[in-house]
Amino acid sequence: MCCSSPRWSSPSLSSLGQIVLRVHVLFESSSGGVPHGCSVIRLLRPLSHPGVAGRIELSFGIGLPNHDFDVLIVERFWDHRFDWTRDEQMLRDVQARGARVIFELDDDLLALGAPDDASWQERKMWMRQMARRADGLLVSTERLAERMSNLNPKVSVVANALDDRLFADARRLPSRRMDDKVVLGYMGTYTHLEDLMSVLRPLRAVMQRHDARLEIIGIGDQRLISRLFDGLDAVVIEVPPRSGLYENFARFMLDQVHWDFGIAPLIDNRFSSSKSDIKYLDYAVKGIPGVFSDVPAYRDAISHRRNGLLARSPTDWEAALEEMITNPGSRRAMAREAHAHVWRERMLDSRATDWADAIEELAAA
Repeated sequence: MCCSSPRWSSPSLSSLGQIVLRVHVLFESSSGGVPHGCSVIRLLRPLSHPGVAGRIELSFGIGLPNHDFDVLIVERFWDHRFDWTRDEQMLRDVQARGARVIFELDDDLLALGAPDDASWQERKMWMRQMARRADGLLVSTERLAERMSNLNPKVSVVANALDDRLFADARRLPSRRMDDKVVLGYMGTYTHLEDLMSVLRPLRAVMQRHDARLEIIGIGDQRLISRLFDGLDAVVIEVPPRSGLYENFARFMLDQVHWDFGIAPLIDNRFSSSKSDIKYLDYAVKGIPGVFSDVPAYRDAISHRRNGLLARSPTDWEAALEEMITNPGSRRAMAREAHAHVWRERMLDSRATDWADAIEELAAA
């Protein structure tokens, strides 16, 4: 972390007379300081979008900068050392100089970890302290806001949106091939293996009845998938190492993913009830319709049989998968509606100002 002591001054004015907030983001990162995908989606792309030019002046890193700033945004597990004594002093110094501190998170991470898991308890204690000490919280869903409001009543909700600049090639609904084999897909990290397993039986049943192919991005390896699907046409699509950067991953998705529909199973529990509908956005931005678990994360975004299908029980899942595979007309209609909805309402060219509005509101509180 930078050890300099910058001097804060009043926010500047743009040429239009608007206040320009100098915002510095401390993002969550992997080794080497590479920001995670959630950092890019939730903070770095929205706050650097042309839609907030003249309102937000962005800088970012894994430590404090040498220049002045008005707002410091600390993203969820930014400090992997979880040294609260050190970080509390940093917050005191920042606030004493007149800057506001916003703590940002997009998952109910306080719901994770077993009681006897000392490392998780340490992380959760750090997060609770950070939330209490911040001047406000920025979260992705109303349910997450409700969960966090007992730690800090100043909470702003900004729903996820995708950057139109990254997905410009998909602005027009992509055409779909019309060969015999239907390709369905799933995208999720290894932590979502349990979610995929929850729909394994209906997936196997439908794939056994039809000549369908399942492509999986992000979970496990080919040997694991072969065991789970027992000789069915299910494969793991390898993501090139360079696609660890979110921008490169977005390009990979545009170039390599051409599914007829996607799936997004999600086990209904406390953690998942506060999650966002990001997989709906990931699929729909390319015109890929989906089958989604009938849980809060997707229930608000999906109008059943209009822009996707909702499924709760294994029986529901089997029926929904069957419908997607056997009814191409309905599948294409849902693809058109989902694509139009996301490009109309969930892209940064129309939503970037939501971030500026929320930060300005929290900074003024």
